[in-house]
Amino acid sequence: MPTSTYKRLCRALCRAGIAALLLAAPLAHADGAFGIPFFTAKYILHQYGIDAAESTISLQPDGTRIVYTQRTHAIGFLSLFFKQTIAERSLLAPDTTLPLPTQFTYDETGGGKNIHARILFDRKTLRATGTDRKGKPVNVAIEPDTVDFLSIQLAIIQAVAQHKKRLDFTVVQSADKLNHYHFAYAGTERIHTPMGTLDTVIVQRFRDHKKVRYDFYLAPALHYLPVKLTQTKMDNGSTLTLSIQSVHWNTPANATGNTK
Repeated sequence: MPTSTYKRLCRALCRAGIAALLLAAPLAHADGAFGIPFFTAKYILHQYGIDAAESTISLQPDGTRIVYTQRTHAIGFLSLFFKQTIAERSLLAPDTTLPLPTQFTYDETGGGKNIHARILFDRKTLRATGTDRKGKPVNVAIEPDTVDFLSIQLAIIQAVAQHKKRLDFTVVQSADKLNHYHFAYAGTERIHTPMGTLDTVIVQRFRDHKKVRYDFYLAPALHYLPVKLTQTKMDNGSTLTLSIQSVHWNTPANATGNTK
């Protein structure tokens, strides 16, 4: 697998939408934020019949701040050749009902050329500034509910858990552009996981003029935690699959299951 392909897989994983969960009642800061219990979950990325990478997702308190992180690296045979680690981090405003970032960072290290990005969100002036992954300065007007490539994961889960009919989200796409993502409900399916067989709600998104399809399988029994994600190229049917392996809730009483 070429280095460029591995990086593409990791970046697709980081954008795919692994996320957290939403309970109906608000939680105290000691237990969670935005109605989302604090948690850590692990996922495995599969392609070409092999386990290619592992991703660890975490929503945790950090003093008065809320931090959402995702860290991805190669595993198994591929780890002998690909040393890259991709780490994303969203600092979330603790005084809002939505998971809105105040800062987003992206760090890709260990594979030769290191790549870094940092974007600050000013909610008073409605502007995002910083540097993107290409090293270009970011300076773009944002909408009140604009998120980043990581915190969109939380926004998706929150919207589905609240049974919202419209699943539309705005993301800082590049140095001077916002991107508008639309998702649609696409039925239900039972999925086998290490936590057992779970009923899921499927939400779906297309990009590149319907050349690529993303499917998100969200489990109500796990408070809408995604248990499976797929990225399918419509021309040849090739698929990236992200599957949950375990989840640990900081407050077990708030969840139906714990670490598997």
